[in-house]
Amino acid sequence: MDLDAAAPPVLVDFAPATFLQRGVAIGFTAPGLAGATACPGERTKLELVVPNQAGGAGVYILPWEGVWSLCRPTVHDCQLIARVGALRSITPASIRTAARAVAAEGLAGRPAAHAARQDSAAEDQARVLVNFSLLLELLRQNEPRDSGWVQPERDRPARIEERARLVMAVLATRLGCRQETLVVGLEELSGLLCNIGLGAQAEQAALPRLLRAIERLRREVAAWAKARPEHGSVEMALIERCAALTARAARSVLADARAPVSDLGGLLRSWLASPTSIATTMARPEWLLDGWERICLLWQETPPEQRAFAVLEILPLLPLLPAEVDGWVAFDMSSATEMLRHRRVVRRMEDWRTGVMLADLVARNEHVKSARLALA
Repeated sequence: MDLDAAAPPVLVDFAPATFLQRGVAIGFTAPGLAGATACPGERTKLELVVPNQAGGAGVYILPWEGVWSLCRPTVHDCQLIARVGALRSITPASIRTAARAVAAEGLAGRPAAHAARQDSAAEDQARVLVNFSLLLELLRQNEPRDSGWVQPERDRPARIEERARLVMAVLATRLGCRQETLVVGLEELSGLLCNIGLGAQAEQAALPRLLRAIERLRREVAAWAKARPEHGSVEMALIERCAALTARAARSVLADARAPVSDLGGLLRSWLASPTSIATTMARPEWLLDGWERICLLWQETPPEQRAFAVLEILPLLPLLPAEVDGWVAFDMSSATEMLRHRRVVRRMEDWRTGVMLADLVARNEHVKSARLALA
């Protein structure tokens, strides 16, 4: 939708067909930009989609430069707006990298800067571990059964590299490419799979951890609603239902993303022929779970006695599920899509925001950036 940057924002109905049209969650710290996403515009490079903060249906869609017509961004948000506006492509990975770079500068506080640096280092380490898992899998699948080698995971690292070179030389001849091309291909696949996870440490990867956090959120919201039926049972039922469907879909797309590794030679052949199609499938878990980390952290970091307020904040943040998701899973997700499109929050405590200083809300949002998901 094309809106003049100087015009006041207008609420519109929003039914994105694809995840790219829905946009990627942006971790702003200004309360007025909570739940905002960035997506390619029809006539402008980027558009900003912001949920109706009053709790009703609809969203604000405005040009990227028109964010100031909605609220006053923090210094952190201004830098993030500039970095995201300069990106060539909008994906969860590109936004995550931009957000970490801004946070690492200390613009959301020292704890958030430390957390950003830790997250970047953890992702780099995960990429190395996945690359090693791919090498082990390459040996398992392609070495002759009578080679006399010990199991790859029990061999010394230097010997594993030697064995991998031998296998890659044969595989390169079979695929009609240079051995170096396969090495680069494995590294690129490692980058796609590092947050999905492979091998013995698969469940410690970022996306499986987030999935477990969503499942924990669902359980805790259900228990909290049962104990306090007077506090918005309809709203909490929507959170629980959406979390359950998202978790079910995430388990499916994570399995689909890992499945091609069972035929690593075939995966490398497909990667050399059409890397975009492989990357698209492996990116599905990130798109599906985008925006959920903030939701889980908001619930987790809110004291139990204040969680009625957290429910009011979370409802507008629940990510819309585009029609595209129906082609990703073998079960119907349309009920969640309709529930989210027509959600309404009954503000039983309408003055709760006015009783909290803006600076306190910004500080809380900065704290969320430095928090870690609890998984137990």
